[in-house]
Amino acid sequence: MKRFKFISFIFALFMFMVINVKAEVVKVDTADEIIQAFANGGEIELAGNINLGEFTGSKLVVPVDKDVVLDLNGFTISGKSNDEKANARLIENNGSLVINDSSAEATGKLTMDDTRKSLWKFAYGSYTIQNS
Repeated sequence: MKRFKFISFIFALFMFMVINVKAEVVKVDTADEIIQAFANGGEIELAGNINLGEFTGSKLVVPVDKDVVLDLNGFTISGKSNDEKANARLIENNGSLVINDSSAEATGKLTMDDTRKSLWKFAYGSYTIQNS
């Protein structure tokens, strides 16, 4: 009986620890930081406007096996395509992507300076865009 109580106690303690573990929110404000954060997956919060500069292809990529929750937090992610074939994308989602803006003003945005280019490519993954 004592052994059962001990095992029950250990199990309850383990469950308490698992439930109370929170994912760390990664705060980013540079292009290099956000590119790495997308590759790693997890919760990402903008701490400032980020200009990704000129690029071809996809700049921010959610890998197949990753989940990304992006909080724009009232800031802007911008980019400029230097691809004449219209293949440039700000975000390519192959995993799971949630985009929200937790700022009171809800002024966060994603922008590309060339209207021939797309903001994102949702290849295989799931996505949610919300205003929280």
